[in-house]
Amino acid sequence: MKKWQSIVLVGVLTCTSFGSLKIKPTLVHAATKGQWVFVEKKLIDLPNKRPPFSTEISGEEGKKLLTTKFENQNVKEIAVIEIGWTVPPKELIPGNDFEFVQTGLIKEWKTTHFFSSSMYSRIQRFGASCCEIAGPDLGFIRMDYDNGDAIGVKKEIKKIVKVPSFGDLGSEDTKKIQILVKLQQNSSDFQWIYIYEWKEIEETKKIEIQLKIGSKNALVNNSYRILDSPPFIEKGRTYIPFRFLGESFGATIDFTINPSTKEVESVQYKLDQIVIILFLGKNEAFVNQKRVLLEAPPLLKYNRVMAPLRFVSENLSAKVDWNPLSQTIMIRKE
Repeated sequence: MKKWQSIVLVGVLTCTSFGSLKIKPTLVHAATKGQWVFVEKKLIDLPNKRPPFSTEISGEEGKKLLTTKFENQNVKEIAVIEIGWTVPPKELIPGNDFEFVQTGLIKEWKTTHFFSSSMYSRIQRFGASCCEIAGPDLGFIRMDYDNGDAIGVKKEIKKIVKVPSFGDLGSEDTKKIQILVKLQQNSSDFQWIYIYEWKEIEETKKIEIQLKIGSKNALVNNSYRILDSPPFIEKGRTYIPFRFLGESFGATIDFTINPSTKEVESVQYKLDQIVIILFLGKNEAFVNQKRVLLEAPPLLKYNRVMAPLRFVSENLSAKVDWNPLSQTIMIRKE
């Protein structure tokens, strides 16, 4: 599900321009194992407050109100334009597709003056000016009633680009890149800058886990571990302690609590670029935001969250071997 940020624009008598731009080539560097991690967001707020205009921006993140007033012999005129864009994610994986959507909608128009609002977005080098064009273009949208944009008709611009690799856009020196969302209207200028920092990912070492049904004893790379609760089989499916498996793989573990029952409602694994979300007692899960159906839901037993072994292991890129005679489980991850 996409997150959206939207603002409502109210104003008149404006002309927007992004000037003369020169295209610079983007250099391609050798791949480095890692990803871009969101670290900071900046807002550059340059509203027009010169008479007879008055421009202000207010509101919480994701719901901002931009108001521009124009008075001519005590006659107030107004235009309302709503613009939205995809909020960039917390992580960007080099080489992966990044989909960016911009939308515009004229909601109200009570003015005889020329008016328009424009939004321009791009992935850039860290610290670039708004008009520097090197880097993936995320699109340009302009809402202009005088040039044919109808009231109440949604306009959408969608771009799919490849996420830059480390070393692109000068990031070899800064270890950072940024995503710019620039909005102009009525000589006002608003820029949202999402800054990403490079984080290297260590190569995953080989992991071997040996378990036995009904036993709290386990081996992780030939080191003994004592489990809080033993693996068991229910309705033909093998369950193991959720936390133990994730920690053995080096995954980040998270969970949510139902505010009514105060009990665990969902659990999550995050390992490298893999995110798995499971819901207790439910036959559905999400793997990297994609909904999948389960043959066996996670359960609460021995006062511990128990996860379906094969589903979580294989989705964490591990292989499971089962010996029915000895009732032992071998999990291997390269």
